[in-house]
Amino acid sequence: MSKAIRILIVEDSDDDARLAVRMLRRGGFEPVYRRVQDADGLIAAISQERWDAVLSDFRLPNFSGVQAVNVFRSFGLDIPFIFVSGTIGEEIAVEAMKAGASDYVMKQNLARLVPALQRELEQATIRAEHRQAQMDLQVSRDRYVDLYDFAPVGYLTVSMEGSIAQLNLTGADMLGDERERLLDASFIRFVTLEDAEHWNRHFQHVLHGGEKQRLELALRRIDGTRFDAHLDCMRVAADNAAPMVRIGAQAGSLGSPPWRRSRLLRTSRPPRARLPAASSARRCCRPPRCRRTPGTRC
Repeated sequence: MSKAIRILIVEDSDDDARLAVRMLRRGGFEPVYRRVQDADGLIAAISQERWDAVLSDFRLPNFSGVQAVNVFRSFGLDIPFIFVSGTIGEEIAVEAMKAGASDYVMKQNLARLVPALQRELEQATIRAEHRQAQMDLQVSRDRYVDLYDFAPVGYLTVSMEGSIAQLNLTGADMLGDERERLLDASFIRFVTLEDAEHWNRHFQHVLHGGEKQRLELALRRIDGTRFDAHLDCMRVAADNAAPMVRIGAQAGSLGSPPWRRSRLLRTSRPPRARLPAASSARRCCRPPRCRRTPGTRC
């Protein structure tokens, strides 16, 4: 089945252009072509229509192959540009390739035209797919950045030295400063004094243990304002990189943390009521009618 293709031919000889088209048809293409022979014609053709490839003679009466390549490149197209010429030598071929041509074919050897064009079309397709993949990746990254930065949870990554390596905008707002100023700051400066020791133990445990852990801490913003926070902490480590601790932080009221609860129980438990001393005397079995002498049994 023939493959449709749109070919722009830069050639002053109509016979040579038809010969190249005939070779393409024999090679399995169904070309639609337009022939131009000067800069104005080339500019108009590229501006007005979409093309799959350009075939160009190297020497024309009032135009050169190098000029044709320069006009072609000014449009930023990524399609094959192949020189088809009978006057191209080795030095000129090198010059043409440096100018930006995809390949060159001698008019005396047009059998090379079809495989050369097929190869260059395949390479152009690969480049186009790669560009699209890069664009899709960038869109995905932008979407991830938006989700990361504006998530309702403050995300922070703390290095093994305890400094903030990464944080999202929510985390920066939670700590009360701009993100750029918080990077490389020591995280413990935002932990209240009474919880600092517990944070250090928890941090070392997560850093070296690797299990996800939940922690409740009283934190303080850059201006000293205190707030309660739930922290979900887990160890992360890239290849050949030092491990770090990733934190998901949510502000909110806390219950008494376990390390405080036992202390609160010890300090706030009401004293037990003292029971009266047990009497050594036996209770009277008939109190209303008892006439016993005090100190004696019934």
